Amino acid sequence: MEKERCMRCGGKGWVEGASALRAKRLRIKEATLRSVARLMKISPAYLSDLERGKRDWNADLISRFEVALERSR
Repeated sequence: MEKERCMRCGGKGWVEGASALRAKRLRIKEATLRSVARLMKISPAYLSDLERGKRDWNADLISRFEVALERSR
C-alpha cells in the first residue's frame, strides 16, 4: 500500500508526521477535533487540514497542539 504524498514537498515526511499527530489526538477520548482546535485558537477545518498534511505545521502550532492535548486529558 503506497502512502499518501505530501502536497507541500511531494515527499512523505509531512503527511506521516501529520498522521502521527492525529493519531496522538485520537488516543485521548476527550480530544475531539473541535475541542483541540478551540484550545489552539484555530478553526476545526484548519486543524483537519494540518492533520491530513494539506497545511504546514510550524513550531508554534505544534506547541499549541501539545498544550491542547494536555488540557484535554
